[in-house]
Amino acid sequence: MKKGMLSVNCARMQPNKYRPLLLIILTAGSMVIGAKVHFNLGGSGESIEGSLYITLQTFFLCLTALFFRPGEVFLGQVLYLISGFFVPVFAGESIGMAVFKDDSAGYLYAFPLAAYVLSSYGKGGDWFSTLSWTIMAHFIILLSGYLWLTLYSEMDSDRALIAGFLTLLPGAFVKGGAATLCYVLGEKYIRKK
Repeated sequence: MKKGMLSVNCARMQPNKYRPLLLIILTAGSMVIGAKVHFNLGGSGESIEGSLYITLQTFFLCLTALFFRPGEVFLGQVLYLISGFFVPVFAGESIGMAVFKDDSAGYLYAFPLAAYVLSSYGKGGDWFSTLSWTIMAHFIILLSGYLWLTLYSEMDSDRALIAGFLTLLPGAFVKGGAATLCYVLGEKYIRKK
């Protein structure tokens, strides 16, 4: 091999050619991890299934939305939802069409929109602006879940408001705050170097 041949071949490579695809897969993969990591908060509160637990899905949704481009996170969320037809990627072990008809389907349907909105508008401002947009992303998800519960699951609106929205609101604030903190620190210490 001639001297300098390696540098010519490296110059022809496109380092960003596969980046969007990798970030789409990373987005979907982080959602799977977030769905499988859950914390049981006990049965003291009212929830849809009877026991109250919190997953990290929306934390990873917010985190990827803040660091990646809108199209990448939107397609990553769509890939995550499509994967649910074939493998158990959601919280619990359900797969197939049944997942998209049960009580939690409304939340799932909102994931791509919430990620796109947060990725489009939640970056570049101060920490309070970013936190506000992560809360807005959670609001989109919770509102969609509430509407699904009242319109398609035939749950009365009072119970849907308590079990499907208000009970989940504190977790939304915590996960939105944690994602904002990670983003602000990441921007300050990682990207700026």
